[in-house]
Amino acid sequence: MNSYIPDNQDAISIVVTATDVNGYSETGSKIYGLDSDAPVISFTTPSPNQQFVYGDSVTVNASLSDIVQARDNMKRNSKDNRNLGSGISEATLAIYDSNNIVIAETTVSNSNEIETIVSGLLVGNYNVIVTATDNVGNQSQATIEFFVTSEVQPFANILPFNDVWFYNPEWIGNDEHPFMFNAFGGGNATISTIDVLFTSLPSGTYLGNEIINESGAPLYSVVLNNSVPLPEIDTSIKLTITVTNSLSNTLSFEQVFVLDDADPVISIVSPEDGTEYEISEDIIVSVDFTDIGSGLDVATAEVTDPNSAIITYTAINGNILETLENVVLGNYSITFTGVDILGNRADSTVAFVVINTNDAPTVANPIADFSFDED
Repeated sequence: MNSYIPDNQDAISIVVTATDVNGYSETGSKIYGLDSDAPVISFTTPSPNQQFVYGDSVTVNASLSDIVQARDNMKRNSKDNRNLGSGISEATLAIYDSNNIVIAETTVSNSNEIETIVSGLLVGNYNVIVTATDNVGNQSQATIEFFVTSEVQPFANILPFNDVWFYNPEWIGNDEHPFMFNAFGGGNATISTIDVLFTSLPSGTYLGNEIINESGAPLYSVVLNNSVPLPEIDTSIKLTITVTNSLSNTLSFEQVFVLDDADPVISIVSPEDGTEYEISEDIIVSVDFTDIGSGLDVATAEVTDPNSAIITYTAINGNILETLENVVLGNYSITFTGVDILGNRADSTVAFVVINTNDAPTVANPIADFSFDED
């Protein structure tokens, strides 16, 4: 039997009724949670692109989770907003050398953590791949790279904004939105200096730099000041971090952030502003939200009825398609709101009215027109 499970469901119930030859019956039921989300893998150590000195032991550790927050559509329909997930079944951690040969591998079952320690690594780059599978077969994979060097080299790891490599130019000069990065001297060496350079692209305009003379943070932050105007033709900012350690070894690290100050686009399909609906009609709320920059973070439709009661719908994959229920006579308004990952926001409001159905009597057999002469 083929069946379809609506998007707004997070569990299914199976009810079985058995009847014997004497007519006695017994019913049993079981609720099964739905899980289509892959496990989440988060590396604890090493840091991305971390460098180790030849002879060091390297610990590779990752946390595993299959308890994910209820989807947006669940939040709207679930009273307890419960978490979903079937749990980790198995995970494998493999380390590959620069020739793509596996030099270490470990597997765990029913665990929220996986770890291995390797030593005697040759100079070169190494890739770690962790694969995790939950109890219903959903699978995910995460990778990280580290290096083994012949000498103690510094390194830096530049961090994204809200997990995306985008930057809002309205943040320039704002202390609440600094660029963040980790920096290390490498091995037992400390940091002597960190040179931070900002350049806008594609023009290559110098926007400013800052020298940091401190060690051991290891998390650093720096604000892009507005001393140099950002050229209108430029579409991104390049951040260059140059770290010098106490052994006078120097390395530079770069990351490009795409500029995004554009609001999401709200495309309302229905209802149209100013529409009159009879109370017997279906009122469909249909809207599409798009964002070509950092991506949508939140997209909602807030319906206010004539009694000032509010119903909020949350977009699924950038779309809302709902039928209003229990409508009453009077004026309605719907405020559509889209917010992207960097906080750019768009709002749009429509209003409509629900009127009574025209239930006046009708003439079943109308009398034909006729004329007469006056006396």
